[in-house]
Formats: sequence, C-alpha cells, structure tokens
Amino acid sequence: MFNKKVFKYVYITIFILWLIGIILTLNLMPIQDFGTLTYAQQVEAQKEYSIHYDLGILLIKISEVCFILVSLYLVFKWIIKRRN
Repeated sequence: MFNKKVFKYVYITIFILWLIGIILTLNLMPIQDFGTLTYAQQVEAQKEYSIHYDLGILLIKISEVCFILVSLYLVFKWIIKRRN
C-alpha cells in the first residue's frame, strides 16, 4: 500500500514533533537547588518558565502514540508478508 519512502518521512515527521515538544517543555530559567523541590513544585516551575509546557506535552504524547501505531502497522505488515 505505502512504500518505504513514505514511512521514512512519517518517522522523520514524528521525530520532529517529538523534538519540538521537548523544546517547548524545557525550563529556560536556571533554578537553584532544583533537586530540593517537591515534584509538584518542579512541575509548577517548569510550567512557569518554559515556552509552552502544555503544548509541548501534547506534542510529545501525540508523537509517541503515532510512533507506536505506525510501528505496530509495520510489524503487522511484516508478519503477514512472512506468513505468505
């Protein structure tokens, strides 16, 4: 149905979405003694000082789901091909 080139571009697009999500969630302000904060305080600091935390998390989750679905499709297609 699809050729290998299409899946290559799909994986590259998924990787770029994941990378943009990581960049959007990065904490851009240095925080002293970050390890002494509780988890809730760390998340709040990251939300406050990142570029766009919520959008970044959404992009990361979407890219992970797409990666899993495309990988499962390719494995299923490979298994069907090997059986025939």
